[in-house]
Amino acid sequence: MIRMIPVLLFSVLAALLFVALIGSSDGDVKRANGPLIDQPMKTLPLKDAESADMPLTPEDLHGKVTLINLLASWCAPCEAEMGELVALKDDAEAVQFIGIAWNDSPITIAPWLKKHGDPFDSMRYDPGGRAAIALGVRGIPETYVVDAKGTIRYQLSGPLTEDMRKNEVLPLLKQLQSEADDAR
Repeated sequence: MIRMIPVLLFSVLAALLFVALIGSSDGDVKRANGPLIDQPMKTLPLKDAESADMPLTPEDLHGKVTLINLLASWCAPCEAEMGELVALKDDAEAVQFIGIAWNDSPITIAPWLKKHGDPFDSMRYDPGGRAAIALGVRGIPETYVVDAKGTIRYQLSGPLTEDMRKNEVLPLLKQLQSEADDAR
């Protein structure tokens, strides 16, 4: 019995640590209030489907509410969220959706998007991960919402869920689109 005490203590501590890591005051640690929230979007060094330089610049975002999603065809959570991104695009047609294929190629991403749905107005590629590093990406999928002034207003690390789509991202996109329309 005495030999079991260290095992039990370790188990209890591990369980407490696990609960602390996955729990927070709102019950979700995937939403990020990272250092880029309320910061202007940087120029991201990206490529087009032919591997030519095609950076994503603040000028590409000016005047448009934009959702940027980093994904890969080999990423299971990316596949899991594609239906939610397609549904979100259907509900927010005026919003610009830009996909960034991280460490993936047009040869694999194009058929993958055809199979799982393609909500993107534009697809760019980050073969060396330089854009992901510039954004401080912790893993993919990762989603950013940028307002019409080019300011990052929302960041999600992990897959978009139906609840997040309906209760967080869609209301935010509608609010930002309304603000952009009022500013015109």
